[in-house]
Amino acid sequence: MWVALRPQPHVGGLGYWIIPPARGLGLATAAVRLVLPWALNALNLRRLEAWVEPDNVGSQRVLRGAGFQQEGRLRNFITVEDRSSDALVFSVIPPKL
Repeated sequence: MWVALRPQPHVGGLGYWIIPPARGLGLATAAVRLVLPWALNALNLRRLEAWVEPDNVGSQRVLRGAGFQQEGRLRNFITVEDRSSDALVFSVIPPKL
């Protein structure tokens, strides 16, 4: 798992990968839930986002299970294995106090 700062101030990007035998066990969702408060607080983020291929239903389930909301679709936005793909945009923002 990684969290990287985006060029926009106070915006981070989230990425993760789970080895195939460990998929579907809830490990990615648990890891995202653990890193989320740290990323928002320690990095002073106002937004944490993740980009997911439309066919990656498992990753979409991980993000939704961790409290992310789907915002939209970016057409031909990412390159995966030398091919262009759309990206679904998910994000979470800290609660207003």
